[in-house]
Amino acid sequence: MEEIFCNIESLKEVLKKLDDKKNDVQRSVDAAKRNGATIKDQVQSWLEEVSQIFREAKELENKVNKQRRCLYGLCPSLKSLYSLSRKATEIAQRVLDLKLDEGLCNNAANPAPVQQLGSIISSEGFKGFESRKYVMNDVLSTLRNEKTRIIGICGMGGVGKTTMVREIIKRLEGTSLFDDVLMATVSAIVNIGTIQTDIADSLGMKFVEESESRRAPRLHERIKQSKKILIILDDVWLELKLQDVGIPFSDHEECKILLTSRNEEVCKVMSCKDDIFRVQALNKEEAWELFSATVGESLDNNPELSHVEKLIVDECKGLPIAIITVGKALLPSNGKHEWNTALQELKNSLPENIPGMEPEVYSCIKVSYDKLNSNEVKSCFLLCCLFPEDYDIPIEYLVRYGLGRAPFRNTNTVEDVRNKVHSFVGQLKRRYLLLDSLKKECIKMHDIVRDVAISIASKDPHRFMVRSFDTKGGDGGWLGVQKATNQEHYSAISLIDFKLDEDNTDGLECQKLELLQLKNFSNSEYSHHFKRLKELKVLAFLGMDMSKILSFARSEISKLPKEIRDLQRLRILDATDCKGLEEIPHGVLCNLGRLEELYMAKSFLNWEPTIGSKDEMSMASLDEVTSLSIHLKVLAIEIPDGQIVQNGFLLKNEHIRLHLSINTSQSHEEEDDLMPGYLFEKSLMLYGDVTEYMEFGTVGYLLKQSEDLSLHYTCNLKSLMLLKQSDDQVGFQRLKVLSIMYDKDIEYLMNGTDWTRQHLDKCSFMYLRSIAIHSCHELKYVFSLSVAQNLVHLQSLTVRSCTKVEEIISKERMEDDNASHMIKLSRLTTLKLQYLHKLLGFYTSNQHDSTYEIIKPNDESVNKMKETRNDDQVAGSTSSKALVGASCNALFPSNCISWLPNLEELVVSKGGQGSEENNEPVVNVVFDLEGHDSAFSQLQTFRVGYLNEVTPANLQTSSASDNLEDLHVEWCNLLEMIFLVQETPSTQAFDKLRELKLRYLPTLNHIWEKGLQVSSGFGNLRLLRVQGCDNLRYLFSLHIAKLLTCLETIEVSECSAMEKIVGEGEGEGESIKDELTFPHVKYIQLEYLPKLEFFCSQAYTLKWSLALKKVRVRKCPKLKAFAPESLYV
Repeated sequence: MEEIFCNIESLKEVLKKLDDKKNDVQRSVDAAKRNGATIKDQVQSWLEEVSQIFREAKELENKVNKQRRCLYGLCPSLKSLYSLSRKATEIAQRVLDLKLDEGLCNNAANPAPVQQLGSIISSEGFKGFESRKYVMNDVLSTLRNEKTRIIGICGMGGVGKTTMVREIIKRLEGTSLFDDVLMATVSAIVNIGTIQTDIADSLGMKFVEESESRRAPRLHERIKQSKKILIILDDVWLELKLQDVGIPFSDHEECKILLTSRNEEVCKVMSCKDDIFRVQALNKEEAWELFSATVGESLDNNPELSHVEKLIVDECKGLPIAIITVGKALLPSNGKHEWNTALQELKNSLPENIPGMEPEVYSCIKVSYDKLNSNEVKSCFLLCCLFPEDYDIPIEYLVRYGLGRAPFRNTNTVEDVRNKVHSFVGQLKRRYLLLDSLKKECIKMHDIVRDVAISIASKDPHRFMVRSFDTKGGDGGWLGVQKATNQEHYSAISLIDFKLDEDNTDGLECQKLELLQLKNFSNSEYSHHFKRLKELKVLAFLGMDMSKILSFARSEISKLPKEIRDLQRLRILDATDCKGLEEIPHGVLCNLGRLEELYMAKSFLNWEPTIGSKDEMSMASLDEVTSLSIHLKVLAIEIPDGQIVQNGFLLKNEHIRLHLSINTSQSHEEEDDLMPGYLFEKSLMLYGDVTEYMEFGTVGYLLKQSEDLSLHYTCNLKSLMLLKQSDDQVGFQRLKVLSIMYDKDIEYLMNGTDWTRQHLDKCSFMYLRSIAIHSCHELKYVFSLSVAQNLVHLQSLTVRSCTKVEEIISKERMEDDNASHMIKLSRLTTLKLQYLHKLLGFYTSNQHDSTYEIIKPNDESVNKMKETRNDDQVAGSTSSKALVGASCNALFPSNCISWLPNLEELVVSKGGQGSEENNEPVVNVVFDLEGHDSAFSQLQTFRVGYLNEVTPANLQTSSASDNLEDLHVEWCNLLEMIFLVQETPSTQAFDKLRELKLRYLPTLNHIWEKGLQVSSGFGNLRLLRVQGCDNLRYLFSLHIAKLLTCLETIEVSECSAMEKIVGEGEGEGESIKDELTFPHVKYIQLEYLPKLEFFCSQAYTLKWSLALKKVRVRKCPKLKAFAPESLYV
């Protein structure tokens, strides 16, 4: 017997190594595919063979588990065990014989998978009005038509075309209609390169080629690799040649195009034919509803304003962007006089020759601008129009442009300007004059709003000139601004995609110019083109700002010119992410006496040691940086070797907002993405052997000041206490963010003994908001009770891939167990415990001392349970609840449930298959909710994996099901049921649940308790996906089916015992004639179901609505047709 199980355990070990190698190869394959490469046949064959091995190993494991359960009181079959042992040996040998050349394994990079567009794009502002639903449903229906290739959505500017497209993307997410959904903005000024980049980025593809003509064929081939792809081209003004971009429209039948335009003729020219959908203005009722929602309250009870409201809404002509911008500018508290004034301005304000601009839209946005409460906010708003259409505008650029032009009062420092600008941006976003961006620390401006802003800014007293040029250097259809005839009057000029005319030797004469921005400037001989720029304060060349601000950020500069030392008025020097910067001459930095902000993250590393004669120094030293610190307010810098700071790196201003990385020579390439923005807090990143430089007082001082601490690839650090250098040093009082990754030696952050002996201040760790710990394989627990008491501001906790962690909070010997009553993690909303193989519980101190005990295979209680249970009984039933309470270990015992009152996201995973060792106690339930019926009432996302005999069923005894939207359970080998709902007068169990995903639950008998007869619940479920549940004979009963009124997608695969999708519950025999319909189901996928014969019992009358558009069936040999033949794919 020992040899038998030894062979099986040996198989698990080789499979674990194979799985690691397979994951590496698969990531390389995925990255290569995304970048348009072709996968080698040898690699493809190897992956297919590996998949076959894992399928056979899974079948073997299921059989072994059945034999092992026989040991709990029944007689195992020795013949079967020997046969399984031989099979395990055979599979292990096949794994050992399976070879793949290492060169093939490492031939590609391992980038992160591309995020689905629907998960990151925002459709905020889309309202479910009938006028919108009708058009959107028609568009979705047409997209499902196999014969349709290109679709157009047209309508006037501001009517909501882009917002509708974003909602369509959200609706497509989770369906199988398209493998990829991409979106690119075309705009009035067509830039083929930008469109190509947008599409390539969405596909995870990187261009090496610079020219558009060379990019096009590569993009063409990559798009053809996607079987079903939808490309959305937003804001098309003129016919776009798809072949110029690289879109394989004519030779790729599964490629569909959805475009939006203000011009219906453009849709026709681009072959939309009859598939053109018009988005009209809102009707009066919809317009009033949107306006009231935007204002924030109904005015029905305010007769003075309700009449004016209707007149104002009428002036908006049903355009959502106009309604929203005006609604945000008006408040009921403003009174009737201000509302009447706004109405009069709406009637009188007219646009000045802006092509495609409706007068009503212009007047609405102009009124919203006029209602801004200060000239400073207006100035900030107008700066945004200097950037290209649909541009991700860095807020930091607004800071720097504002600093140079000095429109803001009472600002003495750069940080003062920054605070004001961020405040103004918030106000403008609340007025919907600016929009959120997907890029960090950026905002966007709607193209309609930008047109109005340009029109306003072109007049006195602002006098901005914003000009865009096409690739030929022409005027390119520039909107809203007349040609520059009086150059000398302009205060700000922005030239986009600009090429200077070499014949124009007179250049520009702009004596009042304060700001000049050249975007994509293509002529290096520019000096004679700009004469007499006497008032120039900010100059931007390809991202470079001069005078008060000088930026080389993300450039390829290799040496800073020594002449920079003469810029005595320089306040910002930015060399962020200049990886090629190898030389800063000695004496440059120390001469910048007015410098307030210095950014050099991911940049210069060749600091001169601060020893020897300064006359002998040729390179910049840290002494130069510290000499500036009396004026510096912000500093981001990297030090490659901790020895450099041994002679001190003491900053003269302790209020400096600092980002410092020490020992960066020990960092890894994958950390290149850890680039700080411009809003970092006081942060410190340490790498390598921390004992080498912990002797230096500099590091201790910096630790004391740190608000964001990262320890990456460190060693010789058993606990954070080693970072505390003296008993009188206050520990981590200011720390807000803590990240520890790949530390070789850390065992805990800080234990109770450290806390007591070192007399740590009670404020230590009090302000921690986020903790992330990754791949620390000596870590045994995270906090002691004493430390946990202080985590009153903790919002997010992630512990991942730490193989020795047994509990998150642990009671030390010297600690009083009563301290657990003082713990309250009331702000913790996100908790992720992933791939923790030895995890026993969140806090286990009381668990084994009271009602819980570890079960061994020969316990009489287990034998008795086996005798009294039958197949119809399910985990969580009344008869088994007593056993659960008396004999099972809970991941979250009852004594710590009250610590987590506001948890919104919970992810729990012990690890992969075979992670648990013999004789090791297992987790049987996630929550022990005894006495905590109202626990976890805020939980929205719950994902659990690799836990034995565990079910979220006990959530139903509390209010935890009230807000749950996403439930995902996988690899819980003894789980038999998911939902047990007890009927009450107000039962609405899981009524907000939208997604249910169940994967590889080999003993799952029922998803819903058999015979469950609740009258409501599950009414919002949209997606049901079940995979690898080999004991499941049907998906749900007829009664449950009638509750699932919003179900849109059904996906079932690899369930070897599945006979029907809709089965019979108790009292639902085949003699009952009943009608079965799923009113909103759009997509059904059934794959690898060898026993599936019927979708439902033949006694039921199955009817499908027009919502069903696609049915996919694979490897279901017995299944009878259940849907119209035209829907099968």
